[in-house]
Amino acid sequence: MPAPRPARRQDEIVAARSQDEIVDAALEVINPPANQRAAIRAEWYRCFKAMRNAQAHWPMSPSSQRESTKQLQRYLELLRAVKETHCPWWDEEDAEFRALLHARIERGERHLRPGARPRDSVAGAAVVLASDYLTPAQRTVTRDGKWHRLSALLYEGATGRTDTDKVLKYMSEMKHGKTLRRPLLD
Repeated sequence: MPAPRPARRQDEIVAARSQDEIVDAALEVINPPANQRAAIRAEWYRCFKAMRNAQAHWPMSPSSQRESTKQLQRYLELLRAVKETHCPWWDEEDAEFRALLHARIERGERHLRPGARPRDSVAGAAVVLASDYLTPAQRTVTRDGKWHRLSALLYEGATGRTDTDKVLKYMSEMKHGKTLRRPLLD
């Protein structure tokens, strides 16, 4: 008797839905007036196309990631050298600069920690775009809420993946004040 298959994870690629099916699902969530449905449908198709085209430019190749890591390591070495050689002689007037220097070093070290994953710019863009269709009261960070469903649909339309946990992370960041960049789609 074969071993049972493990349960399907949410981030697995499932039978791909067509863009028409995704947009129909989005229109059910948004529920716009009849005279706006065609315009919203066209806007979603434009967003899918733009996000797919831009996705090719967002991820970094492994070689450019290595190069960026090396540059950041060198930058941190220089900051640490400044801290070690000059901090003992700084006056109280330099306290603000010293605090800024420490903050820059800590931020750089966080980016270099092992296992750090690069940000998913498509998921972030999907969250920002989905928020435009909702009032602030409707932008709740809840699984299967309107914002979550719209963000997941935009993400699925752009990538073909149904990873809803990714958009939840970016929804939380946006809701709690972390600025997400508005994507340039034109």
